[in-house]
Amino acid sequence: MPRPVGRRIKQVAAIVEKLGPCSAAQVHKHMQEVNIENVHKYCSRAVGLRLLDVDRSGFPKVFSGFG
Repeated sequence: MPRPVGRRIKQVAAIVEKLGPCSAAQVHKHMQEVNIENVHKYCSRAVGLRLLDVDRSGFPKVFSGFG
């Protein structure tokens, strides 16, 4: 049985869905209580779980939903 998706990863996915394509720094503005490095980690994990998509063609990476 797979591990459940964590609360912070769900929060990151919800923020990206609300904002549209954005960087981890833009997500961090909505999660001030979390360190920016951790926000980036949560975004990357959400990509690994296929909750978000990522465009690595530029800098910074741009995360987006699949919708």
